[in-house]
Amino acid sequence: MSGFIPDIASWALRGRAEGEGDEQQQQQEPTAQLSEEEVRAKRMARLAALQNQSINATATEPGDKMDVDDGGGVKEPDVISSSSDAMDVDIVDSSTAPAPESMPPKPAPIASKPPPPDVAQKKRAREPLTTAEMAKRLARKKELLLRKTLNITLSSTDSSKASFPDAVRITIDDPSVTVQGISEILAARLSMSPKSPALNTTPAQKPGVIHYLGWCFKRASEEMKELRMAQEKRKKASEGAKKTDATELEEILEEIRKQVVSYAASSLMMPDLFELGIDGTLQLARCLSASALDPTSSITFGLSGPSTSFYSCLCDELLSQDPGSFESVIADTVSHFTKSLSKCDTVLDGGGGSIEGGIDGGGMVIVSGLKELCSHKKAAACLTRVPSFLLPAEGSEKSKERVTPPVPTLPPGASAQQQRFFRMVQAMSAGRSGYLRRSGPALEKDTLLGLVLRIGLPMENPAVSSSFQNAASRTMKDVKQGIEGMRRQLRIYQDKCNELVRALVTAGADARGQVMNWIIDALLVNIGADAMRPDRSKVSNAQTLLNLAVVLLKLCEPFISDEKKSALINPGFASFAEGHGGVFITMGDNAVPRLAENPVMPSEPYKPKNSFIPQCFFFTARALHLSVVSGSSYHMGILRQVNNTAWQLRQRNENAQSDPNFNHILSMQYANEVSLLAPEMIADTLRFLNLTARFLVRIDDSQLALMPEHFVDDICDLTTFISRVEPKTMQGLDLGNIFKMVVKLLSPKYAHVSIYAFFFNKGMAVIIIF
Repeated sequence: MSGFIPDIASWALRGRAEGEGDEQQQQQEPTAQLSEEEVRAKRMARLAALQNQSINATATEPGDKMDVDDGGGVKEPDVISSSSDAMDVDIVDSSTAPAPESMPPKPAPIASKPPPPDVAQKKRAREPLTTAEMAKRLARKKELLLRKTLNITLSSTDSSKASFPDAVRITIDDPSVTVQGISEILAARLSMSPKSPALNTTPAQKPGVIHYLGWCFKRASEEMKELRMAQEKRKKASEGAKKTDATELEEILEEIRKQVVSYAASSLMMPDLFELGIDGTLQLARCLSASALDPTSSITFGLSGPSTSFYSCLCDELLSQDPGSFESVIADTVSHFTKSLSKCDTVLDGGGGSIEGGIDGGGMVIVSGLKELCSHKKAAACLTRVPSFLLPAEGSEKSKERVTPPVPTLPPGASAQQQRFFRMVQAMSAGRSGYLRRSGPALEKDTLLGLVLRIGLPMENPAVSSSFQNAASRTMKDVKQGIEGMRRQLRIYQDKCNELVRALVTAGADARGQVMNWIIDALLVNIGADAMRPDRSKVSNAQTLLNLAVVLLKLCEPFISDEKKSALINPGFASFAEGHGGVFITMGDNAVPRLAENPVMPSEPYKPKNSFIPQCFFFTARALHLSVVSGSSYHMGILRQVNNTAWQLRQRNENAQSDPNFNHILSMQYANEVSLLAPEMIADTLRFLNLTARFLVRIDDSQLALMPEHFVDDICDLTTFISRVEPKTMQGLDLGNIFKMVVKLLSPKYAHVSIYAFFFNKGMAVIIIF
């Protein structure tokens, strides 16, 4: 009982201390305290028992008695207090305390795995391949290379090899791939019939011979490039077997490139050589046109430049075998382009892919194909020598031939009403005179560049005018969106035309001379285009002349803003008949008036430092006079008619929005503005007019008197016209030379001459603008 009473007292004092605060604390037990070592040993024994219980999963009694010698004759209670009582004492690190003999041993720690041995030491050295294994590996590489480049797999007659769905399976006696066997393999592939089931692969095979061989050439070039890059990476490695394999694979790829070009040339020269290549020139034309849709897959795309392309190698091969056959192949290919161009009237048309021998796509795709054909300079020179490139020579028998449109015939089984209608059409057609072989209509129907440049957005075409139906009832925002959408398509097409003409001009002196001869013919046969009412049986369409002006403006770009190059414009070109070919003739019905009434021709011969720059400058000035200037006069007439009709409707208190006549005239105005007021063309025209004014200011009076009269007239008319209808395009442009020219011509030195006095009103209008 001696130990029980002190425990009650201790409990009572502890509870009191908790109630009264820190002033009254628990009184110490009167009995002796356990030593620190004994308390630690007792606590560790209890923890070891709990740990041993969890490990052995045995049901040990939590109240096991443990007699500990307290050294003072007083024993602790037999029941061990809870774990919360143990937390009242600071925990002592068990690693520093000596464990009693009665405490059970701790479980042994889990041994960690020893670190793995070095991988380099563990890896077994590779055994060298045997000769047979190396041969099998090389054979597999060759088969894979053949499937990648030629899209075929080889097998013998009794072979049981698995076929691939994307490759054509060819059966030959010896299916091994060697450099000497590439020709036989290609011959077997090209000799297949178009209806052969072996060609039904997934994805489909390239159609025809030219497209397929061009694709094989491109794949072989890509594989060779990758192979050489891999060889460069292994230069420092001593892998003789790989170098031997790469060398033999490279020889096979080089042979594939050589043979596909040779077979393509043979197929074009002998169309009946392969059944797949009967229409070889049409296939070539379609492959060239496909460059507009996917330039990187085009036959004119070379990994190391245009000269390494399949088309360039093909042209070189044809020239080396037979130059005459090369001319014939290019002429036949061009005929497919001209046939498809003849079916296009606007940039909105889809082209001639639906006709036999036609090319899919619109005018932009066809012109892109012609430009790609001219990427080889020899081919471009051949194109300019085809019979359809130029008009018949003036005065020749062919130039006097007249082309009469065919009269429609009465179909069999027509009703009485249809017969009366056809008789009326025949009567109307009887008075039509047609056109001469050397005329404006013949230029755009029978010549290659005429067929190219006639395509645009002519206002009289229903596809263009129908876009502005009920124009009076539509908002200006809607109308402008329609105009801008059409202008974007027209701008893309005109860019392709510029690329084509530039490719011809840069193809050599002969090709450039032929292009200039065509431009001279175009300007001569359209001499009457500046009339108030041009005769359409003699002159070309307004869209043809506008496109010609745009192309010439692009040719002038290099020297328009370069004063050093523009100084090479020689004024003597206007008097050099052999150079301008009669475009600026001073006598006859087609004479071009000069600024002076009776100018004195220069006695010195014409010797320019650069002959191309004067040609471009003077021909561009003449083309602008026949196209943009005459078109501006016609457009001003439409504007006056629109304003007059609107005024009359207001006077009658009628609604202009519902008037069909007013809507028709207004739709004509908007349709004409699509091409005539294109911002890019207007800006180029203003820059050229400023160049012309600078040229007229710097030359002396004797040379100025020989300049065509319309130079000054066009500068004044176009500047005034643009300031009225499109003043925003004049912002940011340097037009100071125009002002200087007008001031010079209105000075007292020239005012007393009657020919200069004619420009007084126009010059004053220009001064008011500035």
